[in-house]
Amino acid sequence: MGRQLNIRSDRAYALASALADKHHKSITAVVEEALAAYQAAAEPRSERLARWEALLEEDWKHLNDSDFKIEDLYDPETGLPA
Repeated sequence: MGRQLNIRSDRAYALASALADKHHKSITAVVEEALAAYQAAAEPRSERLARWEALLEEDWKHLNDSDFKIEDLYDPETGLPA
């Protein structure tokens, strides 16, 4: 067993236990997920925005590198979606 975390709050234990039961997970899993979500929410907006911009830029590179044209989605004779 790794390091241990002792929760000395009855309310915190009750919340973690209730969530674990509701989602059919261990208390450890619920606490880990909650802490990860809390950490992600605490990330500065500028860092989150920078990560999204990097992902979008990567997507655009792939789209621009392909030979795909929007016209390829349509039947040339009918103009309807192919």
